Amino acid sequence: MFGKNNVQKNFKKQMKEIEKDLKSKEKQDEGALSNNLFKLRFYGYTHGNRKVRFGKMFSGGIFSIIGIIFVIRIILSIVSSFMYQPYLGSDLINSYYDGDYSQSIMYSDKLLKKDQYNYSALLYKAKSLRALEKYEEAIECLKKLESTSIDDNPEVLKEYGNCYADLAKHEDAINYYERAMEINSYDDIVAAALGWEYYYIGKYERATAYAQKAFTLNNDNRDAKRLINELEKVSAEDKNNTDVTS
Repeated sequence: MFGKNNVQKNFKKQMKEIEKDLKSKEKQDEGALSNNLFKLRFYGYTHGNRKVRFGKMFSGGIFSIIGIIFVIRIILSIVSSFMYQPYLGSDLINSYYDGDYSQSIMYSDKLLKKDQYNYSALLYKAKSLRALEKYEEAIECLKKLESTSIDDNPEVLKEYGNCYADLAKHEDAINYYERAMEINSYDDIVAAALGWEYYYIGKYERATAYAQKAFTLNNDNRDAKRLINELEKVSAEDKNNTDVTS
């Protein structure tokens, strides 16, 4: 009987100690969820490891600060790059039309560092190089555009024609000018240029047709007017020669 009472007393004592321990733990966990898995994933600690907190992420001291600064600088660099790129493209085009071809090439190269196939950068670099009489380098720039736009871009085809025309490679120039005219038949500049190329190889009928087409599209086109005058001289000379021989 006495043994049974002692067992009950010991059991009650143990239960009180357990209850006290549970209350103590509950008090320590006040304000935090009791799910250990949740704590481990979102707070970085469990009941058995309360010292690991979010602060551990920044426990590296000076190294963590350097890392944060590095990340911020990368983000700012990316943002500034996207913000500045439109202005860079505008500076490129303005430099070209102002006749500052070296500056235009410099802006082109800056854009090409970010995107080696940038259409405007390659096209205006080619135009600028041609203006500086660096025809082969200009053609190399245009070749980089072949995989993206050469088949359906009259501006690129026209610039190819201009380069070959300046190199006096008339057949090549005619090939590119003709392809450009097939896409845009209303370009009076290309029509006049094509007329001149036919003139240089002695195909005066074709030259006359394109000269007249260019003049019809734009009666202020000076190249078309000059070509028409030259063709009239050729026609007059041929007529005189015919009269002499007859």
